[in-house]
Amino acid sequence: QKALGENSIVLANENIFREDFYLVANQDIQYKNSDVLVRFLKSIKEADDFIAKNKDQSAVIVASRIGVPLDLVSSIIEDYNFGLVLDQNIMITLENSGQWAIRKKFVEETIVPNFLKFVNTKFLKEVNPDAVTIIK
Repeated sequence: QKALGENSIVLANENIFREDFYLVANQDIQYKNSDVLVRFLKSIKEADDFIAKNKDQSAVIVASRIGVPLDLVSSIIEDYNFGLVLDQNIMITLENSGQWAIRKKFVEETIVPNFLKFVNTKFLKEVNPDAVTIIK
């Protein structure tokens, strides 16, 4: 928008795009290093809380870390919602990805697995019980 000026069109819809990053740990790590896992999740939550309360300072940090102009980061940081969550959208995305992989024959399976069997909510609930909103 900045580069195109009047020749740009901004499509404003907060729900148009969602980008998730999944944190995965095998069972061995979950149970042999559960304290480390909980500390890790707490640190992610602290970072999310910091960003929510300190948008300007967060923009400075991001701009310097990834090497982009501060005015660019400052102009878009309000568009982002950071959060450590396990919600139903994640489960739907996993199921859709499974269906896609089967349809494209990337896997030999013909039935989408029940991903709920692979999700352990224990550690996230310990850090932030309100963050877990999946339907079991």
